[in-house]
Amino acid sequence: MKEKSNKKTKDKVLSGLVWTFGERILAQGVSFVLSIILARILMPSEYGIIAMVMVFINIANVFTSTGFGESLVQKKMRMN
Repeated sequence: MKEKSNKKTKDKVLSGLVWTFGERILAQGVSFVLSIILARILMPSEYGIIAMVMVFINIANVFTSTGFGESLVQKKMRMN
């Protein structure tokens, strides 16, 4: 019985990893395509400004993707 539970857990973990990996690859691909489109549309000085802003957006994204938001939402435990 315990082996079936372990196998189900392993399958769920593997499935979660595959979906997370796919999501990251897709997000990077979309970001790459959008940066190519912007580079073709904008002047070099305008593209440079957008690139500088994107640095700060990506730094903020690191905090949100590493669980910063979840840590703020967690409920405090009562200690009796």
